[in-house]
Amino acid sequence: MLEKIFIDTFPGFISLRDSNHKILYLNKNFSNWIAKYTAVDPFGKTNLELAELVPENVASVFLQCHDGSLDLEKAIPSNEGLKKVIKFDNEDRSEEAAQYFDVFKYRVIINDKPHIFTIAYDITNLYKENQNNLFSALTDWMTGAFNRRYLIENHSIFFGHHIAVIDLDNFKMINDFEGHHVGDRILKEFVQFAKKYISGVSTVIRLGGDEFLVIFSNGFEEKELLERLENSRKIFEEVYSKYRYLSYSYGLGVIEHSIDETLIDLDKKMYKDKFRKKI
Repeated sequence: MLEKIFIDTFPGFISLRDSNHKILYLNKNFSNWIAKYTAVDPFGKTNLELAELVPENVASVFLQCHDGSLDLEKAIPSNEGLKKVIKFDNEDRSEEAAQYFDVFKYRVIINDKPHIFTIAYDITNLYKENQNNLFSALTDWMTGAFNRRYLIENHSIFFGHHIAVIDLDNFKMINDFEGHHVGDRILKEFVQFAKKYISGVSTVIRLGGDEFLVIFSNGFEEKELLERLENSRKIFEEVYSKYRYLSYSYGLGVIEHSIDETLIDLDKKMYKDKFRKKI
């Protein structure tokens, strides 16, 4: 009685598959969802077979679910279940319209044969809220650039990439003589400037104050990037020619060891560049 009430009222999807991944049972919610995309009876079919009968975005869900079943078969110990989040793209493929499902799979023995139960629940609102919180935690609120925490947590994926520390020269004078509202505007604009005028930049990070880090895509020689940084500096000085003292200094290098050591090396190069311009 209680089991039937649970199955009948569960707001998500429930399915049972045999050891060959063929569908033996679907709750009403799951059956109705599949019926929106195909008139074919899903019973006795695998997710791979269903994926060939439905639109591409729906097929992706079945394929992700099938991959989860394969992962479950490899799981050790065998009595543990497997969780994963599955993404469903609506027809327009926009991120705003995407749905996310928390999926849990586990094995059961029925008539001495292994079967797979799958329970899925829509967690779209919670997932997007968590993603927004994560984005906020890794983003500089004022400029929209990534922050130092993002660099610390993700620097390993940029090993081998050229990066440059960029420090805005005489920026304090902007705040002192023009006001912090002008200084804040220039900091925001610099993020967009770097993406537009420093060719090859894939990521902009605000390290703090008026110091930024730009990460270049792979495939560039150091000489080429130095020329780009020099050319973009000239453009920057032209754009902000109203503030004759405003420019920037930089230090270029490659992430080859710890990020702390890399930043120390780049800071030295940046201050050397700053001193050279004053001579």
